[in-house]
Amino acid sequence: MINISSSERETANHFDSIAEVFNRIWYFSDGYKEFVINHICRDLSLASEDILADIGGGTGSFTSRLQKESTGIKAYCVEPSLPMCNEAAKLENITALCMDAHTFLSTETPFSKLLFKEVIHHIEERERLWQAVYSRLPHQGKLLIITSKRRLPPFCIGKSCLRPKSASAHSFEIRTHNMRLRGHLL
Repeated sequence: MINISSSERETANHFDSIAEVFNRIWYFSDGYKEFVINHICRDLSLASEDILADIGGGTGSFTSRLQKESTGIKAYCVEPSLPMCNEAAKLENITALCMDAHTFLSTETPFSKLLFKEVIHHIEERERLWQAVYSRLPHQGKLLIITSKRRLPPFCIGKSCLRPKSASAHSFEIRTHNMRLRGHLL
């Protein structure tokens, strides 16, 4: 199943030309895939009642594996490249949504867990993104960012957007492949 945002139909990116061969040319060893899948399932505490939004999920191969490994969660592969999204739509156990992160977060599509795997560096207007994540991430929801050290966005921008709306305090935890930040916002 594929849903296409009208604004995304015209959006081209560098993945458009390699979508059909991406899974063959972008090699991930079986050991790496197992390592990443296990860490994502554990770090997001994926449970059967969860709805996962894999932002920038590409061809959906990891999204599909996460859905299978997590005992029946509902999973969205959110991808702005139409050709990549078309590849993800071929996978029957996930829903492909052809839109960028900002568009997805502006919809009413429910989710309980957000995954940004190797994609955060592609997202522009990150402060606006963090504000949308804060307003949409449900209580007990989780966000996981996986990126390399050289591509880690400034945390101070994200932290400033995670300020609570009320006077009560909120806990947060942000994990990346290379570090984990925990805190309590007052």
